[in-house]
Amino acid sequence: MKKTDFLQFSEQHSTSIYQYIFEFFEKFRFSTQLSHIFTSASLLIVTFILLLAIDYLLRKVLYSTLTKIAKKTTTQWDDFVLHNKVHVHVSRTILVLLSQQVFPLIFVGFPQLTSAINKILSLIVILTIYNLVNSVLKSFRDILRGSKAFKDKPIDSYLQVVQIFLIFVVATLAISLLTGNSPWSFLVSLGAASAILMLVFKDTCRRLDRDAKIRC
Repeated sequence: MKKTDFLQFSEQHSTSIYQYIFEFFEKFRFSTQLSHIFTSASLLIVTFILLLAIDYLLRKVLYSTLTKIAKKTTTQWDDFVLHNKVHVHVSRTILVLLSQQVFPLIFVGFPQLTSAINKILSLIVILTIYNLVNSVLKSFRDILRGSKAFKDKPIDSYLQVVQIFLIFVVATLAISLLTGNSPWSFLVSLGAASAILMLVFKDTCRRLDRDAKIRC
């Protein structure tokens, strides 16, 4: 079995910043390997600081904007958005998407490591988007709870069904990403998993069925 060396070095330099810092370390007569390591480490530290600053500013701006809207309006949707931390998940999603674009440039001297980082970041993007969608759905649930038309409806049951579907989508995309195969190749195996999940949420399904019969 071929052993993968994640610290395999490359002579390619795709960005002027990376090239400049790399040459700076080479002036101190460091080896090519050490110059790559120091360059990536320096860029990684700077990137982390910038991402933390961006995250702080985004949260501050989004929270401030929603708070101002909440004070000026009598509706509760903005309160529910704040309660379910939609602004936090929006900030995290933007942060992860930025990381996905920047990190491969930081480790450009390590092609094997870059490939692994790309997979990890793509997986984090999927999970982060799921959390964002989930927080938005919870906000809609809270809004519908206050509506007279939905007061006697099992809103939580509806939400659980949607969440089950989202978990299937996330699981399919994650497995496809990690294995490099098409998502469609996992539908058969996921069918068995869906049967198990339906057993777990059988009470929810019964409530939905009962509610549907009442409406009919």
